[in-house]
Amino acid sequence: MKNLRIEQIIVLLFFWSMSSAFAEGPEIEYYGELTQGGVLVGKVAPSAKLFLNDERIEVTKEGHFVFGFGRDASLNQTLIVADVEGRREERVLTLAKREYNVQRIEGVPQKTVTPPKEVLPRIKEETAQVKAARMQFHERTDFVSRFRPPSSGRITGVYGSQRVYNGTPKRPHFGVDYAGPVGEPVFAPASGIVTLVHQDMYYSGGTL
Repeated sequence: MKNLRIEQIIVLLFFWSMSSAFAEGPEIEYYGELTQGGVLVGKVAPSAKLFLNDERIEVTKEGHFVFGFGRDASLNQTLIVADVEGRREERVLTLAKREYNVQRIEGVPQKTVTPPKEVLPRIKEETAQVKAARMQFHERTDFVSRFRPPSSGRITGVYGSQRVYNGTPKRPHFGVDYAGPVGEPVFAPASGIVTLVHQDMYYSGGTL
């Protein structure tokens, strides 16, 4: 009888702890790197609203979400989730500081550092095309699956790196570069929608 009471008490404590945890706020799960330049993929209740600090994060109908931290993001971030019942939960995220490779190169032809005036309209137009392509939002969950490398070639450029030509800092690199021979197949890292195709952009050449 005594053992039975102990088991009953344990069961009651278990359910009390579970209900207390549930009452604290809506559930949220995620995985990824908590570092500058890192990406988080996760899920909340389909009807929940999600914010990173004061910025609204898009959530799909199924509750999936993805977002990244900026190259030089603050190391202290606040993830906020609120559900339709008015419950709210805040999680303080502490990011690791990331060190980036900076190359200083002297003796580069100045036309490479500063584009000629006649190509500025072209650069402006291509920049606008890229921004418009990236602003599109589609309720897809392709990002939930793990990404695959687009090539088996060696990596020649990493995210966040930067070059300084003749003392002039250039825009940091926001991609990952793979080397490979001309004509080698390049695979999509995940399923998705093609929003822009350009044969020859000034800075990036053939762009997809």
